[in-house]
Amino acid sequence: MGRVFFSLSIIFSLSVNAQGQFSEITEVLINKIDSSHHRFLIDQWGINYLTHELSQPEKEEAEINKLADSTISSRIRLLDQNTPLDFRFTSDVRSIVRYYLGKKFDFVRTLKSRSEFYFPLFEAALDRHGLPMELKYIPIIESGLNPRAKSPAGATGLWQFMHATGKMQGLEITSYIDQRMDPYLSTDAACRYFKRLYKLFGNWELAIAAYNAGPGNITRAIRNSGGKTNFWDLRPYLPKETSNYIPSFISAVYVLNYSGTHGVKQMDPLINFFEIDTIQAEKGIDLLDIAYLLSIDSSLIKNLNPQYKYHYVPPPKNKIPYKFLVPKVAMHKFSSFSDSLYSMTSLRLKKSPLPTPGKSASGKLHIVKSGDTLSQIAEKYSLKLIDIKRWNRLKSTKIRIGQKLRI
Repeated sequence: MGRVFFSLSIIFSLSVNAQGQFSEITEVLINKIDSSHHRFLIDQWGINYLTHELSQPEKEEAEINKLADSTISSRIRLLDQNTPLDFRFTSDVRSIVRYYLGKKFDFVRTLKSRSEFYFPLFEAALDRHGLPMELKYIPIIESGLNPRAKSPAGATGLWQFMHATGKMQGLEITSYIDQRMDPYLSTDAACRYFKRLYKLFGNWELAIAAYNAGPGNITRAIRNSGGKTNFWDLRPYLPKETSNYIPSFISAVYVLNYSGTHGVKQMDPLINFFEIDTIQAEKGIDLLDIAYLLSIDSSLIKNLNPQYKYHYVPPPKNKIPYKFLVPKVAMHKFSSFSDSLYSMTSLRLKKSPLPTPGKSASGKLHIVKSGDTLSQIAEKYSLKLIDIKRWNRLKSTKIRIGQKLRI
């Protein structure tokens, strides 16, 4: 609404005869409007962030350790009053909260930084699906808000979908794409899955527990308990991990809401949610080519698009284009250089095709020796450093002795 009002104000001020002169609004003016709206969003985010941070008094470590259980308990009761979920303060919750604020203190700072980027995305999806906002904390205990997280069992992404569950929710999982790592698509899939689980159990605690253990384990526990349908009553009949899942969830909600009162100061995020935009790929395009030509940090564009395993966005499939994220500041430049970027990627793939999964790019491996650098290895094999990085999914040029590189 603010953007519409701002745009209309500028257009009106150009002339009383605005309708007749609309065609004179140039791209420069449109960019100015976009830029002004962008600054408004960032300013509002900054105000909200500073208001929250400055309202959280700093605490000495000794004070944190001495924090009374009654204080944590009363805060959890306040959280409980504003959610359809059943939040309780238990001995397990106390232990997990103290673990977060003790051994995991630095990790909580990381979580706060990541949440500044991901929570607006989660909240928009939850609101669209009519789900409780507290579900945005699930990825904290699932993946630590890391879209590339992968469990030993194979669960992948922010929401830790198993392969079968991800496919069941319509996520594409191939040798080159894994949409379980796509923040937008995986979040939408998680929302749809939660709606299905809630429809099955009619209880949010059981739906969340089923998300962790699978519906079968929950129905088995209900049967073994003689028909109990309250999570807290079912705990003795659940697998150990699942019995601790809701207490872990409550602890995550508490820690992210009250970490400032425990002395946790947030690290500045690399980029804010409102500083990115979406592009639909008209043809196949390499993210690292975009980074190179548009002067974007390559690690940033890779982190924004973790679903593309080799940093390559394929051409449209069944006339439906794949999407990728870039910083807003690069949007105009991308429009100007898009044809060159598509051509650059096409030429690159002719010379060095994407590697066959499970095999090296040309059937060779280079074992890193003492003194090796990535640029020296590229020169030795007459290859481009950027290709070696892509084939080996390297985020930087750092390599270690004994590391095997696809060549």
